[in-house]
Amino acid sequence: MENSQSEIDSLIKILSQYEVISFDIFDTLITRCLLKPVDVFQLVELITAQQVGTTISFAEIRENAEKKLNFSLGYPSFDEIYDEIKSLSNLPEDTVAKIKEIEFKTELGLLVARKDILALFKILKKNGKRVVLISDMYFSSEQLSAFLENCGYDLQGVELIVSNEQKKSKQDGSLWAKLARRKGVLKWFHIGDNLIGDVRYPKAYGFDVLDKDTRIYTPLEQFSKHPLSKILNKYLNGNISEKLILGRIVAFSVFNNAFLTSSKDIVGAWLGPMMGKFMDFLFEESQKFRNPFFLFVTREGYIFRPLFFKYCKTIGREAPPNCLFFASRVSTSLAGIRSIKDIEVLADTPFSGTVEEFIEKKLGLCFIVKDKLKTYSLPSEKKIFLNEIKPYLPRIFDEARNQNNLYTEYCHGIFPEELPILVDIGFTGRTQYNLSKILSRQVGGLYIMLENRNLPQANGCFADSMLRLPNLIYENLPYFEASLQVRKQSVLRLERKDETIKPLLADGILVPSVVQENFSSVLDFVGYYAKWKKELKEDFKLNEIFIEDVWMGVLTSNLLPQAYLKALLLEDDFSGLGLLNVSEKKINSQQLSMLFFKTKIKNVIKEHVPLIAYNFAREFWIKYFK
Repeated sequence: MENSQSEIDSLIKILSQYEVISFDIFDTLITRCLLKPVDVFQLVELITAQQVGTTISFAEIRENAEKKLNFSLGYPSFDEIYDEIKSLSNLPEDTVAKIKEIEFKTELGLLVARKDILALFKILKKNGKRVVLISDMYFSSEQLSAFLENCGYDLQGVELIVSNEQKKSKQDGSLWAKLARRKGVLKWFHIGDNLIGDVRYPKAYGFDVLDKDTRIYTPLEQFSKHPLSKILNKYLNGNISEKLILGRIVAFSVFNNAFLTSSKDIVGAWLGPMMGKFMDFLFEESQKFRNPFFLFVTREGYIFRPLFFKYCKTIGREAPPNCLFFASRVSTSLAGIRSIKDIEVLADTPFSGTVEEFIEKKLGLCFIVKDKLKTYSLPSEKKIFLNEIKPYLPRIFDEARNQNNLYTEYCHGIFPEELPILVDIGFTGRTQYNLSKILSRQVGGLYIMLENRNLPQANGCFADSMLRLPNLIYENLPYFEASLQVRKQSVLRLERKDETIKPLLADGILVPSVVQENFSSVLDFVGYYAKWKKELKEDFKLNEIFIEDVWMGVLTSNLLPQAYLKALLLEDDFSGLGLLNVSEKKINSQQLSMLFFKTKIKNVIKEHVPLIAYNFAREFWIKYFK
């Protein structure tokens, strides 16, 4: 079926000619965020073990009970299945009742509307059409009504016809035969996903249907035909955590719609699993420290802090004390300068530009220098550069002392005694390193990714990260960093205004609003992640490879909206790179790429080279390999 609004408009025009429109329910009106029905039983088994304390192989017993009754009764109900479970498991009646309730509530928590079908349903009802829902299901019409209403369907005046109540089925044609006798001369159109039960049999009994080529495809069918499945298909048989996240990606974020291409929630599928795991990582790490105080560093703090609040609220735990912390590499680099050695450390980081540009981009200061044309490539030309910057050091040191005093006062007003822990994207940990120098005390750091040899180590500070390097996300760093940009300026330095310390913000280019607008879907995804973390506790775990596969899979499968990709801009004046249009960067998706090997070798060198030889090794690497 073509993915277009015109397809829905054409269908509405066709349906206007009919007196009755019927819908299948599962995978047509609503769909599960688990892609195989039997996975629900595995999930119920885990929840039951925690809440009821049972140790039985519930998933196996549940599947066998339904199969047995399908053979003997043909169309068993939910109640009949649980009577059989009681017989097979020898569990007490009250325990079986609790498990039964858990399965119903689990289904309720997994089901979502197919968004464009819900919109179609509302239009038909608004137009006064008679709507009938027909399902081959073991749930009762009352239970199905609860599922549908929870997903946003208004069932007033809608008839439900369910196989286990009729003791007839769509799948063998018996239910359609009965409905055909009732139909008479009514013009009746049926919409559903199953080629047999929703297309061939109703058509054979005189009902009009979508043909086999234009029928509704389930989210799983759409996924199976899409390039994304080449990367993520293996997780259909993964652990329950992987199945829950993959199910959300497929059934809600990417392939939810039957007619339209989903775009609003695709960014959630791309970033949501990583952000959910990062929030989980932050909370777990916070439990290891006595009296921690989280500093959500701007600008990413504008994103991370709301996500963390959402995660903590959903799992029902209080977030550790925290604040949005106004800092940047530039502002803290200036405040952390005490001597020429600190300038040398700054000159060790890659930069290309003049002395004047270095002072402006690295320290946020505007100085007029004599030689405005001579450019330096750092760190390879470090010695010459340090000689040229000497005349300006006294002024730099004066500005640094002022910033140091402001940052010290600012920090003491926020966390006088608590252990400050910076929360940021990561890589080298420069802001954490600078802040520990400013305060002359231990400052922690928690990151998404962190280089093996990082700056906080030099100050004896602890730093940890969720992901290890190298990985393919790091190899496509511009896409990753740009996706976390907000429409806020970075901090140049602190200043005192009206007896209050406030940030002076840069005057840079703001990212287009579409980048930040798409982050609502990431917030929703984190809420979903946290919901199942609360339910499954230690049984809910995602490894780094899964997170990387999801991120790379969505990025490389032509799913992200073009308007969003074109809006991904990255400004890195600190390294002298200026403004980067990320969508023009080639995506590196090969695990065995030369860049991957170079990154791996670089980190091995960082981890094992003697410190006395590190600077020489670094110069050699930059000159001949970088």
